[in-house]
Amino acid sequence: MKSRCLILLAASCVLRAQPRQEGPRPEWPCIAGRAVDPAYLETSESTGGQVFLFQKAEIGQTALFLSADRTHPATVLRAIGSLSGSGEFEFPVDSSMQSLLVTASVQCRKTISLFRPSGTEMTPGNSTESVDLQASRAVRVDNPEPGNWKIRLQGTGMFVLAVRAQSALRLVGVDFVDQGELKSQPRFGVAQTAVAHVAGEVASLRFEMIGPNGAVISAGETVENADGAHRFSIAPTEERFRVRITGVDSLGWPVVRTHPILFRANPQK
Repeated sequence: MKSRCLILLAASCVLRAQPRQEGPRPEWPCIAGRAVDPAYLETSESTGGQVFLFQKAEIGQTALFLSADRTHPATVLRAIGSLSGSGEFEFPVDSSMQSLLVTASVQCRKTISLFRPSGTEMTPGNSTESVDLQASRAVRVDNPEPGNWKIRLQGTGMFVLAVRAQSALRLVGVDFVDQGELKSQPRFGVAQTAVAHVAGEVASLRFEMIGPNGAVISAGETVENADGAHRFSIAPTEERFRVRITGVDSLGWPVVRTHPILFRANPQK
């Protein structure tokens, strides 16, 4: 957790402006070419951090973004990709969530919107906290009602999205067992066992591999459970993926938790 927070802080501060710029660039990051060094994205996504796009003058308003890992440690949704127009993401809020935090950046941003299950849009007036910047937005909602919430991103270019929660239900970590050896990274195209460590009680538990943009790649059921360590078989067919769990909480509300690390499946030797 500590290393992930440090990566997040470093990435956020470095990406506040284009490198080697001689003066203010108010249009940044909505510029032609690559506004973000791919190395920063690779580092953050591979460690579970999140890149944010800030202007230099906005750094004083970024506390809610930079404290996200500490204040809302349960990851619900993660997605990164390229936007052309608009994109929508739905996620369930379950009864264990004490607080919800949505953080997002869009390179050429138009709007970043969050909607309750009723369809009501979250605004600064009805949110616990809302920070609206040029290319990024963070919205915190305490005691969110259970149900299907929705995020709508509008704009173009790179986007980075995360939904986090204060909750006792967490996907704490994922390891891989290949030929009897415990490893932190999976192997591409090889049948192996994944070991997911889950905190809290989740019924009807299932595991999914999802792509960087949040789309489901494959799903499987738990084959073994011992003291919160759930084993299931995977054979990665995509190089980059995350692991997500789905199930229901003690009151029957749907539960989703995502491991924030974007794994890279190593090629067979």
